[in-house]
Amino acid sequence: MENNLILAIILGTLASLALNVGKGVQKWKVDVLKHKLKALKPEHRKEFTIWVGGTLLTVVAGPLYSYAFKFSDQPSIVTSLGGIGLIGVLIFSKIVLKEHITKLKVLGGIFIIVGTVLVNYFVVKGTGGQNFEASVFAPVAIGFVVLFSFLGVLSHLVKPMVGRAMAIAAGSCLGMAMILADVALVAAGGDIWGQLKTFYIYIALLCGNCAFIITQLSLMREDGSVVIPIIHSMVIIVSIVMEYVIYGSLLQNVQMVGIGVIIFGVFLLTSKSKQEHSIFENDTTEAQA
Repeated sequence: MENNLILAIILGTLASLALNVGKGVQKWKVDVLKHKLKALKPEHRKEFTIWVGGTLLTVVAGPLYSYAFKFSDQPSIVTSLGGIGLIGVLIFSKIVLKEHITKLKVLGGIFIIVGTVLVNYFVVKGTGGQNFEASVFAPVAIGFVVLFSFLGVLSHLVKPMVGRAMAIAAGSCLGMAMILADVALVAAGGDIWGQLKTFYIYIALLCGNCAFIITQLSLMREDGSVVIPIIHSMVIIVSIVMEYVIYGSLLQNVQMVGIGVIIFGVFLLTSKSKQEHSIFENDTTEAQA
């Protein structure tokens, strides 16, 4: 395994851990925001500081992902590491929140590790490098219009599917944001600061912000244990499809199997019995009470 790929895996893992653990910390102390400006007062300052710390972790994930993409010519390799971040949240929940870790979650973690090994061990370095034509984004845009139109119709016809449809949209936006961030880096010739001169990075930021907003709306309508695995799965799926459409590269069969194993592990890891509470669970039930 080449040094660049090892660096990409390490940075991608750190980025995933920062993003997911940061979300966990935010969810842990998000209630402090209900106090609005009073959150800055001494009695709430500790909780607010912890929440800010979680937010900073999610911010740090951005540059880590950017550097990970720099050292890999297959962005789907980096996005497939997202499941490792969920394992980080699992450990955080056990140590900090004292949550009970079920055998099903442990099994999910094992599936994610096995799938990640399959995806990253069988990487074959491309010989042609990363090249793309700007014209390819026209069918990509049309594809997204069709996808979101379908999700809109589905949400209108099947009301219970609204939260899940939004989760699919959020995951699609986040996956597209990651791919566009990689495209910006390629367009800049691998220059981290040079990518700021391309318009791709700003479209990526727009997609990322859309993903954040849609995720919050989804969590208001659906349990987090359903929303999070859908989002992570869509990120991986979109990155694979877009990598093929934009760069013309595709993972090997054994790597595709590994992706499937990771997605299955994500669903196991975020599954929750009726008696179990986790940081992935939203507060809609309490709000309705």
